[in-house]
Amino acid sequence: MAVSADDARIMRESFGIENAEVVDNGIDRAFFEQVQRHPDPKRILFLGALDWRPNLDALKLLLDDIMPRVRQQEAARPAGHCRPSSAGVAAPADPRQSFG
Repeated sequence: MAVSADDARIMRESFGIENAEVVDNGIDRAFFEQVQRHPDPKRILFLGALDWRPNLDALKLLLDDIMPRVRQQEAARPAGHCRPSSAGVAAPADPRQSFG
């Protein structure tokens, strides 16, 4: 099974898999195109399932290593602070809640 026609072609051409089928895993674009956008240039979004350890490690890196550097650079600007947010499976409202 492949998730795109290109992937199916590569499976056939590169790996000799003759019966590579494409499984539609897209989204309903019409539904999401109706959503009102409210961009926030001061928000950093981490999108990922937080019940998977590598994503938790990446979120911890963002919060513990990257955000302090961002805030340090922001201190020179009066525009306010960046805020991290997380979304995805098992994502709490406050990203720090992921670490107990």
